[in-house]
Amino acid sequence: MMFALAVVLGAVLSPLAGWLGKTVGLVDQPSGEDLKIHGRPTPLTGGVAVLAAAAVSAWAVGERQVPGLWLAVLIAFVIGTIDDR
Repeated sequence: MMFALAVVLGAVLSPLAGWLGKTVGLVDQPSGEDLKIHGRPTPLTGGVAVLAAAAVSAWAVGERQVPGLWLAVLIAFVIGTIDDR
């Protein structure tokens, strides 16, 4: 049940996170570099949708995780977002 809820939430929240990224300017611009294969600006805020979907679905089904695990996830999310930017 938790997995299905997370998938649905992720599908709903991903376009919103993309819109948020474009609105606040957190996008990766295409360039001539070999590693940047996208042809248009790509939002860097997908992690917001993933984190929110996981947190909300865990809370909704009453899953009790170790607080340290959520702290580690939050730290990885913040560092990943800073690195992307």
